[in-house]
Amino acid sequence: MGGYGSGQRCNSKETTSRYKPIDVREWFREGLMTPFRCFFKGIWRIEVGPAWNAKRPTCVILTHLDGGSKNVGVPLQWTACNYGNSRPWFLCPNRACRRRVAILYCDRTVACRHCRGLAYDTQQMSAANRAFHIASQIRMLLGGSGSLAEPFPERPKGMHWRRYSRLLVRAERLETAFFSGFLGVLGVNDFKFD
Repeated sequence: MGGYGSGQRCNSKETTSRYKPIDVREWFREGLMTPFRCFFKGIWRIEVGPAWNAKRPTCVILTHLDGGSKNVGVPLQWTACNYGNSRPWFLCPNRACRRRVAILYCDRTVACRHCRGLAYDTQQMSAANRAFHIASQIRMLLGGSGSLAEPFPERPKGMHWRRYSRLLVRAERLETAFFSGFLGVLGVNDFKFD
């Protein structure tokens, strides 16, 4: 049988990692969201639709490259940012939903996470495993490896000391939570040390 933290709960949902995500924020950062543009991402051919106002496209058309699928039109909505410019969002292609989202999940169809009933991978983890995962991410953010066995990374050049201190304290709390949960499962508290 599995060890500590193995497997999923019996009532667990499917997770987002099972599907291929398409992210409108990534396309916008790469400068691909201009009207009448066509580009390829993974298994999709994406055509950016016309712009009705201020050079912002109103939709994208996704075509699966296998040739057997029909085109999927995904409306776009734009919101203003605080310091100028604007940000694109997908509107879920499911007519019953029409939720504003940044990421759509694809297999043969395209829908948002809520329509598919998906959970994030970290939502399926135990509290101790989630603490380990976040502590590892903090270490990698600071330029170290994700291993808790290695010394904590030094402050990266250009990072404010206050932010570094906050990350250090948070990582220490998470590591403590992970090790206390891990040792509790092993029954270390039951051993007597003379």
